[in-house]
Amino acid sequence: MTKRAYYLDSAIIVYGAILVVALGLFLFMIDLTLEEGLFDRLAPFITSVTVALAPFVYFLKTKHNENSERTRASRNLYTELNNTLGALDEKSHPDNFMVVEFEDGKKYYFMNRMLNHDFYDSLVFSGRINFLPTGIQQKTQDAFQLIKDHNSFIRSIRDIEDRAGPAEDVTPKTKRYYEALDRVEAELLAESGIPSLKAKLEKEFKIF
Repeated sequence: MTKRAYYLDSAIIVYGAILVVALGLFLFMIDLTLEEGLFDRLAPFITSVTVALAPFVYFLKTKHNENSERTRASRNLYTELNNTLGALDEKSHPDNFMVVEFEDGKKYYFMNRMLNHDFYDSLVFSGRINFLPTGIQQKTQDAFQLIKDHNSFIRSIRDIEDRAGPAEDVTPKTKRYYEALDRVEAELLAESGIPSLKAKLEKEFKIF
């Protein structure tokens, strides 16, 4: 939860308490003045106060709901990013870890598996991604573009291999994808990649 959300929640509690106290005082005043004939004069005032406060209470409630939604969305986004790091961990998924070496001595490392981006896609589709501050939003879009590029390269390699003949050497066709996968995964795992984005989400939304 951001500081702004914290202060807004506090304001809702304070104003809610004020409304309860005010209502109690109104009822007390009504009870005292029923026999004095003042109720008829107080009734319009009470109605005016109630009508005036209703939009304000609705506004506070709406803001509270928006902040709660931001908190849930930021946590889910954080979880998806964290899962991506886990999916790229060669120790956790040794069967998916690939090392491809060419005759020129160059080696390319990558995880032969698809990366999930379902929650990010739902944020973009619904427009809720706009709750992110501009800097974090741009960094999030950049990270998930790399994730989608990764999946696209994996699909391209699999497609080439599926269409190849039994004795066909597909290396000339797949080398550029191996190189791209190596680069993309290095960018995602670098301190300036997903780890940096996670740290920004933690700080902005007080995830931990």
